[in-house]
Amino acid sequence: ADAIRSGEDVAIVIDGVALEAVIQDEYHVGMDVMGKFLEVATRCRAVVCCRVSPKQKAEVVHLVRKKEHVICVSIGDGANDVPMI
Repeated sequence: ADAIRSGEDVAIVIDGVALEAVIQDEYHVGMDVMGKFLEVATRCRAVVCCRVSPKQKAEVVHLVRKKEHVICVSIGDGANDVPMI
């Protein structure tokens, strides 16, 4: 957290299991894991989602575009990445 506040270049790497917990947060009252994830992720130089499903990839891109109103760069290596792109 201190590195992000100080303006240093920081990246996040998140896997499918952790990302699922973040995505599912939308359905839990009183927890704002999704909001905290977005707050930290949008301050990072890069966010790498590894070992995630095509659906999760698409959800992350959609979420950032919807909540932050920014342009996202997403990179895929196959036809299953079309929904994300």
